Amino acid sequence: MARFRLFGKKKEAPKAVAACTCSLCMLTDLLGPKLRGKPYDKSLLKFIISPTNVSDESPKEIEKRAKRTIKKGKTEEGRISYLMLIGNALAKKNVSAKDVRKYLGEYKLFLKRHKFPPSEYYPSEKDCSNVMNHADEIVGVVRKACQKVKTPEK
Repeated sequence: MARFRLFGKKKEAPKAVAACTCSLCMLTDLLGPKLRGKPYDKSLLKFIISPTNVSDESPKEIEKRAKRTIKKGKTEEGRISYLMLIGNALAKKNVSAKDVRKYLGEYKLFLKRHKFPPSEYYPSEKDCSNVMNHADEIVGVVRKACQKVKTPEK
């Protein structure tokens, strides 16, 4: 006796999903093994959104823009500008770890003044402290990963 299908088609095997090739996914894939077990692994992931979109703007220009938007009362835009500033500073070769710590300190003060609710996407004061304490190590790791993302190996 043969089996008959009355309704529907024969089910196909699910297709394999190709790995994402965007710069953010590539950067997180490169940083993943290096961050495992570190005290700042989850904190740093909140800051690496913007190193992939490093613009031609200098950190000083981004810092001025952040302060201008805060003076205008646009705190959410100021928060985004500070995240771009920190991400940009982490990825640029000519910015020292001391300057990265300074920007993290400014962002931390900004968070204290404006009392933003905790979020899994935006860094908190604790995240700033974790990254600030290990800034020398983090700067080296992120810059190497950003270099590999910009010039993929063939």
